[in-house]
Amino acid sequence: LNSKILRQDRDGLGAPLGRWRYPLCACCDVITQATFWMALCCAPVLLAQLVTRLHLNWKGKKDTRQEVSLSYNKIVLSFVAVLAFGNLPVIGTALILIYIIGVLLWTGRNLRKSIRERYNIPSSLPGPIDDCCCMLVCCCCSSIQMSRQTHNDKEFPGYCCTPTGLDLDAPEMV
Repeated sequence: LNSKILRQDRDGLGAPLGRWRYPLCACCDVITQATFWMALCCAPVLLAQLVTRLHLNWKGKKDTRQEVSLSYNKIVLSFVAVLAFGNLPVIGTALILIYIIGVLLWTGRNLRKSIRERYNIPSSLPGPIDDCCCMLVCCCCSSIQMSRQTHNDKEFPGYCCTPTGLDLDAPEMV
């Protein structure tokens, strides 16, 4: 009977339903894994990997298959553009601010909301405030928490250079 109850509290890949697999500040538990370093050095790329893994568009929302397939490239190429043009006076500063607000905060908030809905995780604050605060206060910790929720990092550790951030033989999210 207990194993039946346990299975109802988890999705098909073993992620818990109704709660986060790991707390927000458990990011240092994976300091030796690629997920940690992606979040610390290239948070936009980790977000791109997550939207690809979850079959969402670059805005962190459900969309057509074609739009979803372009999401990784849109986020990563816009990050490269910010890196290339971010040093330009005035325009570079504006570009960086737009990118931080548009991709890191907005896409991250939508992605986090999608994950909470998928795993029935309640919000601790009303409306989108919870997800916005998590992305604003610590985008790295929030990105790692989202990544670890969507796969078993002990069985399939993160990879830097794949579109999903996982090994190619890792199970596909449904």
